[in-house]
Amino acid sequence: MENYEQKLGIKLWAEEDRPREKLLLHGRRHLTDAELIAILIGSGSKNETAVDLSKRILSFYDNSLTKLGKLLFWIFPGLEVLEKPKH
Repeated sequence: MENYEQKLGIKLWAEEDRPREKLLLHGRRHLTDAELIAILIGSGSKNETAVDLSKRILSFYDNSLTKLGKLLFWIFPGLEVLEKPKH
């Protein structure tokens, strides 16, 4: 028997489980880090949902938003304007 796993795209998930809808209904505190990143990514691929991709990215960076954030500031230097102002 073939080892075949079909990915269920986010559009086919129950509406209350989809990251964007969950954000609108309940706010950001009800989303996982992977779901928040998935919203930023926007979409996945035929083989991987945006949430799965986000989980893979987070895993690569030891599930550390700090490490991922530092990488993003290094790749996109203009993002430092988003940093909290120093008092």
